[in-house]
Amino acid sequence: MDQYPSLIQRNISVWNCCVMILLGLYAVAAISRLWPPVWAANGWYAETVPEDIQPEPKSGAYRHQKDQAMMVYVPAGVFLRGTLTAQSQALAAQFGAHYAVETPQRSIVVSAFYIDTFEVTNQQYAHFLALSRQERQRYTHPDAPVDKDYTPTYWHDPRLNGPQYPVTGVDWYDAYAYCRWAGKSLPTEAQWEKAARGPHGREFPWGDTWTAAWSNNVESTLGQAVLDAEHWMRLLGPLHLDTMPVLTRPVGSFPLGVSPYGAHDMGGNLWEWCHDSYAPDYYRTSPAWNPLGPASSSYKVLRGGCWSSHRGQVRAAYRNYDLATDRHLEIGFRCVQAAP
Repeated sequence: MDQYPSLIQRNISVWNCCVMILLGLYAVAAISRLWPPVWAANGWYAETVPEDIQPEPKSGAYRHQKDQAMMVYVPAGVFLRGTLTAQSQALAAQFGAHYAVETPQRSIVVSAFYIDTFEVTNQQYAHFLALSRQERQRYTHPDAPVDKDYTPTYWHDPRLNGPQYPVTGVDWYDAYAYCRWAGKSLPTEAQWEKAARGPHGREFPWGDTWTAAWSNNVESTLGQAVLDAEHWMRLLGPLHLDTMPVLTRPVGSFPLGVSPYGAHDMGGNLWEWCHDSYAPDYYRTSPAWNPLGPASSSYKVLRGGCWSSHRGQVRAAYRNYDLATDRHLEIGFRCVQAAP
């Protein structure tokens, strides 16, 4: 008979433990509402998501809260960067000598990140201009020209300044400041290439076969196949850019040209600034893990080709560059944000 009191006592003890655990969980939940965590495990890929990026109802889509940019997730892992020597030599014979800089081809590891689905638009950039005028120094790069003005060169050109057109006529310092204002950054060259071609080294963002109609390039702009550098120069030479009615296209106009991760216009439309300084031999010396580019210089990397580019430049591995202070009507950008 003495066993019953002990059973009752054990049950009471278990009940008390359960109550204490529940009270503890309730207290943690209450505290978390007062001090929410910086990271929340609620991504489409079961990843933790920064608090300023929110998953959208559409599967795989995200939206950044500061500039309302749609973003896509690029998981951590290895990707195939660059071009085989034999292919670079064949491309040089066809389109000129600027292809050895894509060698050697090798596997590179990049940590997970989010990248803008589209190039930054005029609408987004206008919001940045309006809000940043009084806080300009907070976003300006230390090496930027004194009294830096972020207004793009072609800001008032009606062919280029539609709200959903990509902002163009921006230099590297403009792009840097916008990304910093948005709480993001310019992509490294490695991040950009992985987002454009996927882990297996696609030739173009959409695959390994050239299709002119799937991006805004010189062939889709002028309606002619361009198979070598001489033909390309003959086409561009007599053009008067001031009188051309169509140059860029609204972002997302070529949905068949999407990259493996869902990023649009990574081939054509506008060249895109990257974080990295440019060095032609960097691929021969760069680390294999999250390469950040060579020592800082006045030349910065451009990737992706533009509306006037031939197919050899629209390739996802093609490396271009320009002075950080140059503003052209072929250059825009997009931003990235690191995943935790």
